[in-house]
Amino acid sequence: IPGVLRAVVEVANPGASVLCLCEKGDAMIMEETGKIFKKEKEMKKGIAFPTSISVNNCVCHFSPLKSDQDYILKDGDLVKIDLGVHVDGFIANVAHTFVLGASK
Repeated sequence: IPGVLRAVVEVANPGASVLCLCEKGDAMIMEETGKIFKKEKEMKKGIAFPTSISVNNCVCHFSPLKSDQDYILKDGDLVKIDLGVHVDGFIANVAHTFVLGASK
């Protein structure tokens, strides 16, 4: 799960679509969880909490639908990324907040 968060943070640049970032995070979660515990056919695993990208005054948990108006990130945006994974009922959730374009 930290690798998924890191990958989404790395592509969250000015001009990036929030919808595309959320879709990328969810696709990576499904890809990574598909690689583990393959022998246990009945074990449920995957997205526990969809990738959400909340910008500026949106406090948290914004995960747009394809039919929603998209938001394009810009320099100076306060970006909060949150996502969660589950394996056999056990959940891991990670989040990261940063200002786009700010020096580290």
